[in-house]
Amino acid sequence: MLSVVGGFMFAGFGTAATGYYTPFVYAGSILMSIGTGLLMTVRPQHTSRAKWVGFQILCGAGIGLGEEQGLYMVQATLLENDVATGIGLILFAQTFGGALFVSVAQAVFLENISKALRTLAPNLDPHSVLDGASTGSSHTSRELQPVYAVAIKDAFRVGLILATVSSIGAILYDWKSLKTKRGDGNNEPSSGHELEHVEESRPEEK
Repeated sequence: MLSVVGGFMFAGFGTAATGYYTPFVYAGSILMSIGTGLLMTVRPQHTSRAKWVGFQILCGAGIGLGEEQGLYMVQATLLENDVATGIGLILFAQTFGGALFVSVAQAVFLENISKALRTLAPNLDPHSVLDGASTGSSHTSRELQPVYAVAIKDAFRVGLILATVSSIGAILYDWKSLKTKRGDGNNEPSSGHELEHVEESRPEEK
């Protein structure tokens, strides 16, 4: 979570400084794909804590970098009257996608842990393991580690696929500057020439 917030803040300050949001979308998709792929290599009792914590930081930074860039894209590409609709659609997609694919990953995990239990720990009852009834002893916990390692990799694979697909969406982003959008907006004060033209067009007051 700290790396997500850090990536989000870095992308916000970077976009404000440069005016361009597209580079941060590319960086977010790349870091998410790399981080999720590295998490799939974690092995219990073999991978050091420094490594799997670093993998999470890398993945979280990628999520933070790409978190709100869609909102910047809406502000840069849509007309002022359509910005609210565009932001609403993006927030809906983010919320719906998160809720949907958490359930997908959970279903993948439960299906694969049942298969792994039958193969790697046939003496354990899958229902008691999933209910948490047979995970109290240290022997059982050691026996379940390779089982969970297999099942969690398939759940991470869902995240890896989604992170990779996000790079396709990143390619479709336009290279438009928010600073240019503000400069061409309708809220800019009128120039002196425009004011003179308005004065000349007024009828003389008697």
